[in-house]
Amino acid sequence: MSGGAASLFDPETPTPQELAPCPECTSRTPPGHTAPRPGGLYRLTCLQCCSDLVLSTHPLRAHAGAMLAAIDRCPGNPGRAKVSASVRRCLEKPR
Repeated sequence: MSGGAASLFDPETPTPQELAPCPECTSRTPPGHTAPRPGGLYRLTCLQCCSDLVLSTHPLRAHAGAMLAAIDRCPGNPGRAKVSASVRRCLEKPR
């Protein structure tokens, strides 16, 4: 199986729908930067919002765990594996 086909079944690979920004994501400035949201709104069905919520707790791992648990309880969530992978990618980016 080719590398591209394998990624279709990888639970950490976000789908195109998960990569589409929600209204809360698009209200963030500057684009691509995690910033406080107006009213603290996060859609727990949006991969970027979930990632931002967990990143907002960094470096407090206990708080991050609590946010991941809250995300897990939400119907339609992107899944812990995808959120964790997204958080890791954001933390690995050079500052």
